[in-house]
Amino acid sequence: MGISVQISKESPLIAIEDLAKKNDWGLLWSDRDEIMLEVKGHWTENQVFLIWRPESKILHMSASLGLQVLGEQRSNVCELLATINERQWAGHFDLCSKEGELYFRHSLVGVDPKNISADFLEEMIDIGIKEAAVQYPVFDLALSNEKTTQHALNLAMLDVAGNA
Repeated sequence: MGISVQISKESPLIAIEDLAKKNDWGLLWSDRDEIMLEVKGHWTENQVFLIWRPESKILHMSASLGLQVLGEQRSNVCELLATINERQWAGHFDLCSKEGELYFRHSLVGVDPKNISADFLEEMIDIGIKEAAVQYPVFDLALSNEKTTQHALNLAMLDVAGNA
C-alpha cells in the first residue's frame, strides 16, 4: 500500500502516472520524489525505481533484474559486471551490496522538469527494461552454476541480433 505524499508540480515523475495507466504498469509512490513501477519484461516482471533529486536536477532509474546473488557468487558476478559494463554506452549494471540484487541503472543530469516529455521518460524506462532483458540470460547462466563464469563471460561478449 502506498503512502500519501504531496507531489511537486515541478517533478518529472508526475508524467509517470499517466504512462503507468497507458501501459498497464503497476505503480507505487514510496516518497514524493520516488516511484516504483512493475513492468513486464522479456524474462521477468521488472521493478523499476525512479528517483527525482530536484536540488541536483538528477533523474535516476534502476531496473531490477529479479536475480539474487549469494555471498559465494559475488566475486564471479562482479567480474561479469565489469566485463558487461565495459560495453555499455549508457547506464551500467550494478550489484546491490545490501540485498545482493542485480540492477540496470541510469541517471540523467541537468533535467529540466518543465521540458521533459512523457515520451522521453517512457523511452528511458524502455531502455532500462531492454538492457535488463539482454543481459538477464548471461547473469542467470552465471548464477545457475551449470556453466562456468567464463562461459557466461563469453556469452556476454557476443553481439546478438534478433530473437531465437
